[in-house]
Amino acid sequence: MILKERDSLDGRLQQLEETLNSSSGLLRDRAAKDIAFVKAGARGEDEAAYHIDFHLKSTPNWAVIHDLRLEWRGRVAQIDHLIIDRYLQINVVESKSFRSKIRYANGGWERINFNHWEGIPSPVDQNDRHILVLEQLIKDRQLTPKKLGFPIPPKFVNIVLVQPTCSIMGNYPADVRVHRMDSFVKKLQAEPAIGMEVFKLISAETLQAFAAQLLAFHAPARVPASARANPNPAPNPAPNPTPNPTLAPAPKPMPAPVSPPAAAPVQATPAAPKTCESCHGPLSGAEAEYCRKFPGKFGGKLLCRGCQKPAGRTRTQDQPAPVSPAASPPISAAPAPVPAMIAARCAGCSEGVEHKVVAFCRFNSKRFGGRVLCRNCQATVK
Repeated sequence: MILKERDSLDGRLQQLEETLNSSSGLLRDRAAKDIAFVKAGARGEDEAAYHIDFHLKSTPNWAVIHDLRLEWRGRVAQIDHLIIDRYLQINVVESKSFRSKIRYANGGWERINFNHWEGIPSPVDQNDRHILVLEQLIKDRQLTPKKLGFPIPPKFVNIVLVQPTCSIMGNYPADVRVHRMDSFVKKLQAEPAIGMEVFKLISAETLQAFAAQLLAFHAPARVPASARANPNPAPNPAPNPTPNPTLAPAPKPMPAPVSPPAAAPVQATPAAPKTCESCHGPLSGAEAEYCRKFPGKFGGKLLCRGCQKPAGRTRTQDQPAPVSPAASPPISAAPAPVPAMIAARCAGCSEGVEHKVVAFCRFNSKRFGGRVLCRNCQATVK
């Protein structure tokens, strides 16, 4: 089952083309190379996605996520394709647009270019970094399904895909898996479960819920690299050169407009960060707006739902202490409800719900009308 397609690159390409048309020299050459690089990468990802979707689109025993971007602990992972089976084997796939020949030689990766071999960055090392971020996220958030009360350890597999016309030459290390796009899925489906992996089998519903939890942490890219060098701001200082003969009055109008819009930027600046200031996970607009309404509750920080509960709990425990010292017994009883597991509030009864319930509601958003409901309120929805 396909949970997510590749994000559109139209906005990024449009910004790069604007830079190309409005610049010259090295900046123009850089924009042209960036456009060619983005288009080549998109073609490779689309072709790999076609072969993956052709075999796995209609089966519930596989969960497929294309173009998953994660931001966790200050690191970023841009995963081309994520394929998960019911044995909790997570195949992290890096697709490349190599079309001629590649090989592993001289201690690294090489490709042929105009009848001579040249070294290239290792896609396996690149994918290892993606796996490290993904593994840390799953561990920190405790996203893995459980069996008999114990979490099932996932198995991460590093896979590199090349074009169907590419020749894979030489011997590769034992932990390196390189496949052509057109034959990869059949080889993956033919792999049998070995040893104790048989006991890790989960249901198709549990598989889709786990994949939906991972998809909830997708953080789309915001600003392309070349957009920072866009010379479009040049027209803004254009009106300043006109009053050059009168430099004295030029700075005078500047402080005047600064004071009126001062109030607007104060409200606009908190909206800039799109990540939680505590765990650096994704932050929705509703979560940020709630933190702005109650700044004293969260110390003026923008927190996700998972971090809002611990922050709110510590403040509510700090307040009763000075009011009534004899109220220490209720503090010991406070951990009983385990509010740390609450990720959101039910839209029907305002009851606290766990993170996996939120992920289930997002996965079935059409069924629940885009609302987050607890299990009791879910049963009332037909």
